[in-house]
Amino acid sequence: MYRTLASSTALGLLVFGFWATFYTRPLTQRVHATFPHQSMVPTSPYKAPFSNEDTPESQRIPGAYIVWLRPGYSFEQHKATVSQAIDVDKHTRKVDTKLSPGQTIYDTFDVGEEALDVIRADSQVALLEYDAKAWEDDMPA
Repeated sequence: MYRTLASSTALGLLVFGFWATFYTRPLTQRVHATFPHQSMVPTSPYKAPFSNEDTPESQRIPGAYIVWLRPGYSFEQHKATVSQAIDVDKHTRKVDTKLSPGQTIYDTFDVGEEALDVIRADSQVALLEYDAKAWEDDMPA
């Protein structure tokens, strides 16, 4: 009777040990072990914010944005970072390094959603603005 109880206990501990080992591994390790061909590293959690989200959709110029890079980060560095998704030179109207000393600002046009997502994912992009049509109230009389 004691042998049967000891065998059952040992088997129970063995099963519990296996179960505990499997279920206490971090989720990313368990999923990666199941699907090793899929990357578990997110592409980029950063998404540069828009400073003028309140601009009405009717005033926004589709595909046109003003991109503010962080101080000390050059336009050339940014181009190298986003080059897999967009030819920045082809979609850039103007690059300004004098408006804010040490900071680069550039205007884009004809930028699609996927390219915009890549630009926003660059952690050295401080913020973006929707390029907007001039408001009649802002025009001099």
